[in-house]
Amino acid sequence: MDSTIELIFNEAIRMERYVAALYRLYEKLFPEERAVWQNLVAEEENHAAIIQSGRDYFFEEGLFPFEALDTDLEKVRSINAAIEGTIVDFRQRTPTLAEALRRSLEFESSSVEYYYQYVLNLKPSSNAIMLFQELSGQSDSHERKILDLMKKYGVQAL
Repeated sequence: MDSTIELIFNEAIRMERYVAALYRLYEKLFPEERAVWQNLVAEEENHAAIIQSGRDYFFEEGLFPFEALDTDLEKVRSINAAIEGTIVDFRQRTPTLAEALRRSLEFESSSVEYYYQYVLNLKPSSNAIMLFQELSGQSDSHERKILDLMKKYGVQAL
């Protein structure tokens, strides 16, 4: 595997794990929505595992839809740094629910999450896309879940 492709996979895996860690933190900070956060943690961890399996087993066989990943390595690294910084910040001070939801919406609207959801919603045109969709199962749009919470609590997107 080309080293750049491997780096792209690694950064995408990191992003999914960082977002899972952020939602795990939200479970503690905002327990009134614990079920939502737990569901999002499980789905993000599943996404990381699927991308890792894609890197380790399926990509070389042509069975991983590379279009599910953002190939702009620097952009993905920048998003990862922002998520990591948010986790550190929110561990040091408790954000408002509105602030937490807005940051989550920002991350869920990011390119990596967009590409992942995009491929989930494609009509399967290859074995790779079909396998990816089957492995991902019924992963609902995380952006939609965050927007639903924002509506529930009267939080406006900025």
